[in-house]
Amino acid sequence: MEIIAGKPYALKEWPDSSYIANLDSVADAEYVNPHAQKAPEVSMSPSIMPMPGKVGKQVHGAANPPKPGIEKSNSGAKLAEAFAERFQNAMEKLQADPKNTGNYRDVTVQDGENLQAVLARVYGAESKALAFSVVQSQLNAVNGRQLDNLKPGVTLHLPRL
Repeated sequence: MEIIAGKPYALKEWPDSSYIANLDSVADAEYVNPHAQKAPEVSMSPSIMPMPGKVGKQVHGAANPPKPGIEKSNSGAKLAEAFAERFQNAMEKLQADPKNTGNYRDVTVQDGENLQAVLARVYGAESKALAFSVVQSQLNAVNGRQLDNLKPGVTLHLPRL
């Protein structure tokens, strides 16, 4: 019988306990470097990701008095962060229950629009604060299609805020 790579084959019988014990002994004999650096754990939860522009808390002491122009820019960043958080919460609800019509709104793509243009038309300028690649992959999953090249007239499910 010729074995073809990538082709699934049916399991004819379960492996016996001696085969599994042999695998365990091979795994136990494998050398583990005790001084090896552990790889950092990376999480892709968008609800806890820091927003662009928010590096950390800035502490204004006596040596660093706050400037009037900075307060206005911080309020814009706070609004963008609040929008991104509301959007991600709505997206999580939509992903948890995609058939619930209360969680989404249908939007029809117009001529010459891409996904970013649709998001800007529906949600306004705040949509530029979203991590586009994360949002695109989430919307791909919700809509069941790739949203790279949208055609006019296609209906998309977008989260209802």
